[in-house]
Amino acid sequence: MRFSFRQWSGVALLVAGCAQSSAPAHVTTFGPVQTPSVASQPLPEDEPPSFGSQTQALTGITLDAKLLVLSADGKEADLASIKQALDYLGTPYTVWIASSKPGGLNASVLASGAHGFYQGVILTTAALTKSSGAAGLTTAEWNALYSYESNFGVRQVNWYAFPTAALGFGTPVSGGDTTSKPVKVTATTAGRAIFADLNAANPLTVTQVWAYLAPPSSGASITPLLMDGTGHALAIEQKYTDGRDWITLTADSNQYTLHSIALSYGLVNWVTKGLFIGERHGYIGVQIDDLFLASDIWNRAPDYRITPKDLDAALAWQQARGQTSLTPAMRLNFAFNGAGAYEDGAADSLADEAKKLRTSFNWISHTYEHEELDAISYSAALRQFTRNNTVASQFMLSPYSVLNLVPPGITGLKNSNAMRAEFDAGIRFLVSDTSQPGQDNPTPNAGIYNALQPSILEIPRRPTNLYYNVWTPTQWASEYNSIYRSYWGRNLTVNEIINYESDLLVLYMLRWEMDPWMFHQANLGLYDGQHALLTTLLDAALQKYSAIVTTPLLTLKMDELGQRMADKMKLNKSSVRGTITPGVSMQITVTNAANVPVTGLSTAGAETYAGQQISHVPLTAGQSVTIPLN
Repeated sequence: MRFSFRQWSGVALLVAGCAQSSAPAHVTTFGPVQTPSVASQPLPEDEPPSFGSQTQALTGITLDAKLLVLSADGKEADLASIKQALDYLGTPYTVWIASSKPGGLNASVLASGAHGFYQGVILTTAALTKSSGAAGLTTAEWNALYSYESNFGVRQVNWYAFPTAALGFGTPVSGGDTTSKPVKVTATTAGRAIFADLNAANPLTVTQVWAYLAPPSSGASITPLLMDGTGHALAIEQKYTDGRDWITLTADSNQYTLHSIALSYGLVNWVTKGLFIGERHGYIGVQIDDLFLASDIWNRAPDYRITPKDLDAALAWQQARGQTSLTPAMRLNFAFNGAGAYEDGAADSLADEAKKLRTSFNWISHTYEHEELDAISYSAALRQFTRNNTVASQFMLSPYSVLNLVPPGITGLKNSNAMRAEFDAGIRFLVSDTSQPGQDNPTPNAGIYNALQPSILEIPRRPTNLYYNVWTPTQWASEYNSIYRSYWGRNLTVNEIINYESDLLVLYMLRWEMDPWMFHQANLGLYDGQHALLTTLLDAALQKYSAIVTTPLLTLKMDELGQRMADKMKLNKSSVRGTITPGVSMQITVTNAANVPVTGLSTAGAETYAGQQISHVPLTAGQSVTIPLN
């Protein structure tokens, strides 16, 4: 008789009486329900002061490849939005909190002679008014900033502003909370050049924040970038006669608002003039655990093990998605347990089909028998890994690498026996669980080197609320509502659940997150002969994502993903510094070794992604290179 497995994992809910009558109660892992709520506030009707003097652009300048982020008091929700974008990109920046250094922003902080310390400036709010209502910068500080931008040709982004005449807006001005009254904006021709990733066929929805509506002022120096349907501009570029060049937005943001995340790359790319340290990629990593095992099903339903038809349908879905520009070469990742195939020598049509499709998916070891690893011996753990490697070899699964592991229940991370066996078996990458204390990303797109085996990188993986023990809409809704009825105040329909869960997946994709997602084999069951819960959820998320941006999504093998994450961690520790001689060259220097990504730099073998070139410059500790700008 085929065995079923029980999932045990961290931030979880004890669900009594939901398994087969012969099985004990078990623990179900679940993901977040919604993104956190962040307060959004109106701004005072302040505007930055006018420029008190005129300057002349310098010649022979150099600029550090770093951004200056100005905050009034460090309390703005927009600061988290700005930092999130730069941290995911890996772009160096300095946060200057005006309240902590009153009067300190002077010419010597910004430049030395013809060498500028920042290639671009981002303000959380245009007037930098403190939450107390006091001015964030003195007149002298504003003039120092203006002079720097004018002299060095440095651009400025005002991430959020009250629309005023000095910023290029006309009257009347109205403002309000967009939670109940979302605002839809469309990029103008000029806006599409800056926000090139936006899907021009659809308006961008601004919601869950305070936003101001005002028409753009007239004049050759003012260019509307984002407009609503009634003549209001929510983003404007204004070029001043002294050489300053600003983009100003009139909608608030935080790290969870989709409109600000969707616009963030265009803003960073614009303020850096398309040349900056860091890189942007969209990712989709779908990991499906427990292939070849049967899952015990919610509410005493019979165990479910997917059929050859289910696997064929998953392949058909993958092939259809892989032919689109959004998800080219789409691949599902199956984490398999070899002991569940041909159990006791019995015929097994699913195993036969997997062999037939052996080159159609990415394959990951989930151990041989799904034995949990927290208390396992060294020899027993090593057997779990090596025997599953043997199954992969016998089935000729490709691509498959002994480097990768999905630990059952995300166990064994603190067991020295298990971790030593993993290292000896050749494992160098395993997944953790972002819902567990200490297992989430320490910084964006960074993993965790295991404390017991520092050569093994833990790749944080995101659980979802599509539980391992459901494969029909009725089962999913029943279990979901048993957990979250009190949260929502009512039962949700399956379509409502899909709507909320897909919103979270869209957030992960939009902010360029590498973390893969956790699903299970039962989720691929064709509940009506044609549709599976997992692919229905993914379709909903991809439809929402593609309605906002056109940035393609990459699917990587787990070891490729782990290597990218390791590279990002090295970059974070490299103390990378860049110096740009505009139009001539870029010098890159590191203290610690790193493979430095530079967007907008053309070198031999540079990657072309979403219409831009990205070069990766390998540097040893202390090395410096100078690369011509083409």
